[in-house]
Amino acid sequence: MKYSDIIGQSHIKEHFMSAVVNKTISHAYIINGEKSTGKAMLAKTFATAIMCEVGGSEPCGQCSGCTSVIRNANPDVINLVRDGKKKSDIIGIDEIRRQIIDSMYERPYNGDHKVYIIDNADKMNIPAQNAILKTLEEPPEYATLILLTQNAERLLSTIISRCIVLNMRPVEDKIIKQYLREKNKYLETDIDIITAMASGNVGKAKLLSEDQEFNEFEEEIVKVLIDLPKTGYRMARESAIRFSEIKKERDKDKSKEKKYGPDDIFDLFTLWYRDVLLYKATDDIEGLIFRNKATEIALQANYFSYDGLEKVIREIADAKSKVSSYINYEATMELLLINIQEISK
Repeated sequence: MKYSDIIGQSHIKEHFMSAVVNKTISHAYIINGEKSTGKAMLAKTFATAIMCEVGGSEPCGQCSGCTSVIRNANPDVINLVRDGKKKSDIIGIDEIRRQIIDSMYERPYNGDHKVYIIDNADKMNIPAQNAILKTLEEPPEYATLILLTQNAERLLSTIISRCIVLNMRPVEDKIIKQYLREKNKYLETDIDIITAMASGNVGKAKLLSEDQEFNEFEEEIVKVLIDLPKTGYRMARESAIRFSEIKKERDKDKSKEKKYGPDDIFDLFTLWYRDVLLYKATDDIEGLIFRNKATEIALQANYFSYDGLEKVIREIADAKSKVSSYINYEATMELLLINIQEISK
């Protein structure tokens, strides 16, 4: 486990490496970024480097300190473990007390440091956050707390002010494409679509590239969009029902990591109509994400005006926003499809 195994995020890797070498490890960090961006891997690599007996900027991976962290067997690296039987994803004060605070003031079993990692720390309720805050106000010199968040602003401002906040940054598309090419099993068109869907998130690109169902999912969505201007309200209704079924299937299945889902339908819509707009403006397939559908995109460009395509993209963004506010998914999707049909006329 080395920083070089983590794609991108050089600003965070350099900060952590400098902290270990210069012995300026802080008592608290927040690593903030969307899901699958590598926050947990960064935290574990940092913890491994802290425990490494060699003391270099990178963990050696060979000493007992490193290997015990890699095996999740180091008593001085404590990860908050969630109860899989709990229906709520809220982190309560009992979990924080039992797993974090009760041992915080016990000295390390080995070496000079203890590291505590709390994933999804932004899901701590207020009592749990207040308990963490007390440890940050009087932190033991040997303890380092790492909070992994998707929405750091949900933490108390007093917690944020006592932590070093490190924000994950989008990875450049060319780096993600190179990563996917090295897997040697993807067509260039697949790479373009996956990279665009990932929006700088290497973890999401990896998940999509490994999901055999994603290509079928993408093809199903694109077929609806190709046929939409040529059909009536009945197809809009049937497609909305089908997309709602996809959402229900993904929401119901809690056992699998959601590699794609309802939000990705809106993202595919946006990427498709941006391609149509680009082709209409340039009459050129270079730069298209869906280059394998160049003929269909050229035909689609005849159905829409420039203003119409810009309006479609706004309508998609508005529908996605409504769904995130828990407005009925099926009804929102049906209205969106009907609006696109109307704009295409």
